[in-house]
Amino acid sequence: MSDTPTTSEPRTTIDLTEFSTESLECFEQYGINAAERLNQYSMSLEDALVEAVNKNKDLNQQNGRLRKEIKDLEDKLKAYENPS
Repeated sequence: MSDTPTTSEPRTTIDLTEFSTESLECFEQYGINAAERLNQYSMSLEDALVEAVNKNKDLNQQNGRLRKEIKDLEDKLKAYENPS
């Protein structure tokens, strides 16, 4: 029988020589689930970025409405101060 698992047999051991020195250092520093943790972190960052972009869009729209309201009030004030 071969040591290479078939597609239906999950691997039960890991040959550390299959990993680069950098990967091994990463495992040592952050644990064997480093890739999973990094993925979760990147997904959290992406969610936060999407939220920030949406908040920025909302604030820009509100800014535009307020600028228009200020302009309209300034125009009304000018018309009141200088009746034709």
